[in-house]
Amino acid sequence: MIIDDEEPAIKVIKNYVQKVDSLELVATCINAFEAFNLLNKHEIDLIFIDIQMPQITGLEFLKSLNKPPKAILTTAYREYALDGFELDVIDYLLKPISFSRFLKAVGKVTRQVQAPTSPNLVSREADYTNAYMFVKCGKTMKKVIFNEIQFIESLRDLVKIHTNEEVIITYLKISYLEERLPSELFERVHKSFIIAIDKVDAYSANEIEIGKEHIPIGNFYKKQVLERLGLGGEV
Repeated sequence: MIIDDEEPAIKVIKNYVQKVDSLELVATCINAFEAFNLLNKHEIDLIFIDIQMPQITGLEFLKSLNKPPKAILTTAYREYALDGFELDVIDYLLKPISFSRFLKAVGKVTRQVQAPTSPNLVSREADYTNAYMFVKCGKTMKKVIFNEIQFIESLRDLVKIHTNEEVIITYLKISYLEERLPSELFERVHKSFIIAIDKVDAYSANEIEIGKEHIPIGNFYKKQVLERLGLGGEV
């Protein structure tokens, strides 16, 4: 559920939610009173809530709930971050919110609700030296070590995971993998591509080279990608 008194802000989060397969938008609200009534009618797992709202702020609303859902704060004011984390919120998104930062916050939620023995994600050690996941290939589950992934390519309902040794084909959506791969190691650069940052051999404003492969940089992702790679968002 999205709670924000500004329609443009709701529209941004709504658009992002629709891009993530694991999220389902149940409702949007423009104030805490409306949100309270909807929480009594629906089972809500996660709320995106603005802090500065009339009558009751987002923080006051969270404090009033006996068993609040997991919450991600959205605000234009950085000074409220500490108050939010004292309420055990998942993350704190500073407006304007980029899609990559939104995904990172959603990834934190996923890791909290997903059991460590999940068949799709077995290990996420802090340094990622031996971190891996299992993906389904035909009738078997295949181990994929994060540090061996070069890039991931989406082809409709399946993805190709290009590793140092082989190409692994699995029927998953790229957004599903994006949520589960550590953002410290990987970056979404195009609607159809995720790259391993340490495997980049060269790049320009429009493409990335990994080995002999030339991977396009999508316009939607360009600023974030170039900033991370070191061009400061210049295009």
